[in-house]
Amino acid sequence: MFILINVVSGTLILKATREDDTFMSTILTSIELSSYLDCLKNTIKNLNYSAVYNIIFFNVESFYFYFNGMICSDEKEYTVEEILDIIEPYIPFALTENTIDFFLEATTSFTDEEIIEVEKKLNTKAKVDFINCLRNIKTEKEWLYVKSICESIRHYKENNVSFASYFL
Repeated sequence: MFILINVVSGTLILKATREDDTFMSTILTSIELSSYLDCLKNTIKNLNYSAVYNIIFFNVESFYFYFNGMICSDEKEYTVEEILDIIEPYIPFALTENTIDFFLEATTSFTDEEIIEVEKKLNTKAKVDFINCLRNIKTEKEWLYVKSICESIRHYKENNVSFASYFL
């Protein structure tokens, strides 16, 4: 379910939870988001590739599904998939040929089930791209840049959700 709210600068799309169709106004704090991102970074950085020396990943999606089940190197014992689900609203979105295809597919989706399926595909694609981005980070400067983008998205949502929830 989507709630559309028009604001002066354009259209703001906000998600509502599917379980009870109530507005989801919980936003991670900056510290929480940073902690989850650091956990992902450390898990990728400390990944023991020798344990999978005889496995060939045909593409980034296959690596993603393998990596998804790993326990994040943090005291919270979340899997990578659980952390990605938590930080999903703050993951930057890369516009690629595949994502354009998803958008086009969404324009021809008319039932709630079709729209939900397209949304799931798009969310998975964004997570795969994000993990691939994290895997390719080489410097601390690049890492801080990715974190700042996620924080900017979080900050934008925090400021706009409080404004939007006023009207609900």
